[in-house]
Amino acid sequence: MKHFIFIITLLFFDSIAEAQKIKYKDLFFVLDTKNYKDGEPLLRKFLSDPKNADQPNANLQFAFLYKALELITEKEIKKNDEYYQAYQRRDVRTGKFGIKLADVTFDIQNKIKAIENRKAIVQELTIYYSKTLQNFNDALERFKQIKSEFPTEKILYLRSNDELLKELEELNKSAKLSLQNYSSFESSLDDIDKPGYGPALHLTDIENYQEDGMTEIDLTAKTNH
Repeated sequence: MKHFIFIITLLFFDSIAEAQKIKYKDLFFVLDTKNYKDGEPLLRKFLSDPKNADQPNANLQFAFLYKALELITEKEIKKNDEYYQAYQRRDVRTGKFGIKLADVTFDIQNKIKAIENRKAIVQELTIYYSKTLQNFNDALERFKQIKSEFPTEKILYLRSNDELLKELEELNKSAKLSLQNYSSFESSLDDIDKPGYGPALHLTDIENYQEDGMTEIDLTAKTNH
């Protein structure tokens, strides 16, 4: 009975540790000064940590990006040009440096588009994450039930019947579905820029019927054994 149960290991890289170290009160100070150039990347990193995803004020700050499109005008840029120095460019026609409203709004629109795209991917990840665990747990529970009814490998073979074969088929089906959903989860994760961790899948054979195959998994843990 091979590959009935698999182990998933999530290797957390330094970036997720950095996200966890970001204190929102420090991040808010940057955002409150309207320094979105420095604050927006930190805000995305902060919200990339599942523990921070539902932080109300952090999500509110993202909404301000949308509001900025309505508030930033040519008059605002001319009046407070020191806040928009990151957008200063040389005009190819005149050769003079200046700040154009189009450059500012284009940058904000790109940030909004990136946020919306990331949100859609995260929603996909949530679905595949849930399905992976659901299918895995179904396979695990079926295997536990089989072991309770057939406690040794010898008994398993001697008492094998059509009902057992049917149950093994269902178990195998759940395991395959879990693998498929995990593959989709991994593919969606690749679409996120700097997700903060990288998943690694490890399949293990059941070599010892009485001891192997009982490991539960936690997709948010650093390692699973």
